[in-house]
Amino acid sequence: MSVHVGIDLGTANCKIAVINRRVDKNANEPEILSIPQYLEGRQYSNRGLPYLPSVVHFDPRQPKHALTGVYAARDAFLSSPDHTIRSVKREMGRRTLYSDGDRQWMPQSISAILLSKMRSVTEDHLQMDVHGATITVPASFSNRQRQATLEAASLAGFKRGDVALIDEPSAAILHFLVKQRRRRRSYIDDKPNNILVFDMGGGTLDVSIVRTEPVDDTLRAEIIGRSRYTELAGNDFDLRLAAYLLNVARSGHPIMDRMPPSYRRKLAAELVFVAEDIKKTLAARLNEAFVYVDELSDEQDVVVDWPTHEIEFEEDKVLRLKGQSYSLRNHFEPIWAPFLTHNPKEAESVTIYAPILSALHEAFPDRSDARSEVDIVLFHGGTCQLKFVQLLVQQFFDVDPAPRMMVTPDLMGSVALGAAVYDTLRSDESKAQFSGIRIQPQPIFESVFVDWDGLKQLVPDHAIAGRRNEVAFKAPPGYPARLPINLYHGFRADDPFLALDQELMIAFDMPVEPGEPIYLGWQVQSNRDVEYWWRLKDGKPRALQERVGRSMREDQKRLLSKQREQLAELTIE
Repeated sequence: MSVHVGIDLGTANCKIAVINRRVDKNANEPEILSIPQYLEGRQYSNRGLPYLPSVVHFDPRQPKHALTGVYAARDAFLSSPDHTIRSVKREMGRRTLYSDGDRQWMPQSISAILLSKMRSVTEDHLQMDVHGATITVPASFSNRQRQATLEAASLAGFKRGDVALIDEPSAAILHFLVKQRRRRRSYIDDKPNNILVFDMGGGTLDVSIVRTEPVDDTLRAEIIGRSRYTELAGNDFDLRLAAYLLNVARSGHPIMDRMPPSYRRKLAAELVFVAEDIKKTLAARLNEAFVYVDELSDEQDVVVDWPTHEIEFEEDKVLRLKGQSYSLRNHFEPIWAPFLTHNPKEAESVTIYAPILSALHEAFPDRSDARSEVDIVLFHGGTCQLKFVQLLVQQFFDVDPAPRMMVTPDLMGSVALGAAVYDTLRSDESKAQFSGIRIQPQPIFESVFVDWDGLKQLVPDHAIAGRRNEVAFKAPPGYPARLPINLYHGFRADDPFLALDQELMIAFDMPVEPGEPIYLGWQVQSNRDVEYWWRLKDGKPRALQERVGRSMREDQKRLLSKQREQLAELTIE
């Protein structure tokens, strides 16, 4: 294929990047597409923005329409939060259902609406049909979450075989490596490097460790470690600041305690946006004032002056937030204290550090302190624009020699740009390399365990695409006709964070005799999806069925088919 598409399907925002080789077969510069959308005030902008908020609004007055864009994220969410769905990425792979009147939507369907919008924009830009793309997911997405993402892509009209998934930190590092290789002086071409990617966006925090090694004229990149999925990011900072603003407003407006729930939700939503705007102003002020927070003396501070803000929460009733000066020392640091600390002794108990420590220890299990093994720390994500977030990571790496602190070429867009690079890498025409970079197959980092007379390892960690195996079990007594197969993912059987991934079931045509061997098999697909099957001795492999608890679940294909019918009736704008 001469056109390669990368999609950053983010928790807060989505982005599209393309590499168009229809005219120049050697083109290797990905570009971010501008996405036409409704802006505030429901004004449609053909020029659009370089991102699409990950929000979908169903207007009760137009049941056949689904609205996306800034309008859905702000105006519609404020006026009609019960009909607006956001942060759906955190629900991917879960049995969550969103209600919209008489219709119900799976998380896959909401993601499919966003993917449909981006596919349409890409086709309009390229003037051609687009059926394939590389879509980004958090590094620690489980198999079920990756499957849900692929289901969303299928619902959006992409061909299942033409869609690949790449970890967000892997995509960010790819774009960084491409840019580095084009520099006159590169930090990565002279020796092997371990690069820690700290990717903190609006909804998630991912930490991965990448090993790069120059071999002849090729730079090999391999993901060797990563953190657990962490739902700590910019949105959480906004929520804590919004809670502070709500307390300020309540102290001056006792009527808020008697406010109807619908108006209370509207007020809370608007305060989140106010908090986000204040946070962005602080980030800009910090960037203008100094490089790192530790350059401030104890007597110095950074202040954000915020004007009086009025919020209409009932007819003819206005809540007035008086203008205030917000200080880094007196306001932001205390408000965000549960997330941040300047005390290294508390680092292990602070949420923001946990995935870093986890990634280091799991990537370098033979070392008691692996900080000196990291050569470069690479920051990505909009929340990393807050300089004190970078400072906290820098303080953690208080070793000699300290790693070099760097940022991706595009803090907001490198994931999408790297996904487009990977889409080119996986094509036949590119000979599996791009600008002299070859990325090794991405493994599944966590093991998969089956609950059969205790947890037993089924899929080992670091299994890569193409690897397969079978594990033999014996049928239990009682001549069963069905057997539950619960699959868990984690780093080890006694992992305290071991999580239930899938609830499956073996359905026999005839009850099996006790002690009869049953073979449970698996294979890692090219997109890091894992396919499971079972068979009896000398029998053919058969698919496992899905279930909920102890009862059979509605067939997945039928459920997705219903979602496909509902999506076909929608006009997505």
